Amino acid sequence: MNFTWLLIFAILTFLISTMYFYMFSRKQEKFMQYWGFSWVAYSCSLLCLVLYFSEPLEIFLEIRKVIDMFNLLLLLFGTYSFMHVKTPAYWYRFSLYMLLLAVICMVYRFDLLSFYLPISIYQIIITIFICYNVFRKWNVAKGERIIAVLVFLTWGFGKSLLSIAEIFISLEYNLYITELMLSNIVNFCILTIYVVYTRSENDLVDSLYKTVVENSKDAFFYYKLQPYNAFQYVSPSIEDFTGFTPSSFYSNPQFYLHMVSDDQVEEITDIFNPKEAYSELHTIELCRKSGEKFWGEFSCTVLNDEHGEPIALEGTLRDVTKLKTAEMEQLEATRGRNMLLSYISHELRTPITSIAGYLTALSDGTMSSDKEKAEAMDIITSKTLTLKKLVDELDQLTKIETHQFTFNFESYTAAEATAMMISCSVSDARSAGFDVYIDYDANLLSDHWIIIDADRINQVFSNLVNNSIKYSMNTKKLWLDFEIDDNEENFMVSVKDSGIGIKDQHISHIFDRFYRADVKDNTLHTIEGRGLGLTLCKEIINAHQGEIFAESTYGTGSTFTFIIPIFKEG
Repeated sequence: MNFTWLLIFAILTFLISTMYFYMFSRKQEKFMQYWGFSWVAYSCSLLCLVLYFSEPLEIFLEIRKVIDMFNLLLLLFGTYSFMHVKTPAYWYRFSLYMLLLAVICMVYRFDLLSFYLPISIYQIIITIFICYNVFRKWNVAKGERIIAVLVFLTWGFGKSLLSIAEIFISLEYNLYITELMLSNIVNFCILTIYVVYTRSENDLVDSLYKTVVENSKDAFFYYKLQPYNAFQYVSPSIEDFTGFTPSSFYSNPQFYLHMVSDDQVEEITDIFNPKEAYSELHTIELCRKSGEKFWGEFSCTVLNDEHGEPIALEGTLRDVTKLKTAEMEQLEATRGRNMLLSYISHELRTPITSIAGYLTALSDGTMSSDKEKAEAMDIITSKTLTLKKLVDELDQLTKIETHQFTFNFESYTAAEATAMMISCSVSDARSAGFDVYIDYDANLLSDHWIIIDADRINQVFSNLVNNSIKYSMNTKKLWLDFEIDDNEENFMVSVKDSGIGIKDQHISHIFDRFYRADVKDNTLHTIEGRGLGLTLCKEIINAHQGEIFAESTYGTGSTFTFIIPIFKEG
């Protein structure tokens, strides 16, 4: 019966050893590997004991004693590893000496006392070191450490004394069963140490993770897919940049639909309802609770079950509005640069080709008469002036957009500004054969002041008048209107023509840089334009904190209006 109990405890010890290796395989911790091997060694020691009771040969006891020494030694190595301390080299040397001593004793058949006594003393020393490290490093209550130390001491000293007693007296099964019970108590103590260690480690990791998650500007979420859809976790930071609280997502598994416009419902639905595993980024335009739009970047990973079916989605949401805006601005800048190069190439090619052709004709004598030469020089002069104007417009526009253009702002009455504009441009219109109708109230305009750069405002007005002349050569009527709005907030200047007008699809783009509608007059001749004049006008008016806009009916005429704020003291 006693032998049966001995065998049962031996099997139990072996099973515990297997448990150590299982835990080591899960966590890959070196101290668990040492402790696992120590209890494998102890299981082998028990096997030798079982063999001894089956066939009482001293060799089994001798082998058992050597194995017990390594059992304790491996426990000690595991203790050092648990403390993250390198095992001192002297333990390896001492162990080698003890092994040599054991081999010599076994080969030369020394008496058991000569064999057992050094090993038993060595075991006691190891036990003391184990107890010291447990007491010093086990981070639990002092009482629990004392109990653990007493268990280790009882077991270690008990094994050593039992070994010495084996030499002098015939021992009962009960003593060995007692040793086995103590061994399993030690096993339990070690497992308890490990559980406490793992729990404290996990608590630390959880604490650090919680700190990182809850203080991160990114929003973390865990979205369950099986057996039903639900947000299981949404970090508090979601409210910082969306305005929605985590509870909004917990109460509605499809609350993410509240954050997108109708045209992006399908895209965000695909994110939260994956058909297969993926791990990738999705950038979507989202809406805050306030209605403000922003760009959100979803970084998601789909988690699968053992059958490969998606069961959950974990990920982060980040506000990448600044990055996306910078990206779009970069693309727009690249597009603008390409358009500029294309524009310059196109606009310069025609006049330069014309100038080069006439210069060649003049130099090689193709044009011999004075009349031909004079006509050629007129054309060269005209094309040169066109190039100069183009270069000037590009230069001005670039300086304005890069804030390098200097405005000379001064105060004028609206009447003074009106007189300057009329004197600057009306004569050109009348010289071109236009009937010019001017409407303004000098007294009313004299009572209001504006802050302007007179040269730049004259430039805007002249450009608008010249455009009307260009597109109204057949009707030759022009209406100029200068007035103060009903609220006496703005000075308004309008240039109206009876020309060919602008089609509806073009009217919203005419102030865009390089935009040029393909327009023809009533003779079906294409009217040239560089697509910069109106852009320059818009930039100048914007610099005056004003507005400029156009109204047009195709085939009837157009009206261009710019507004300058009235200056008010205080």
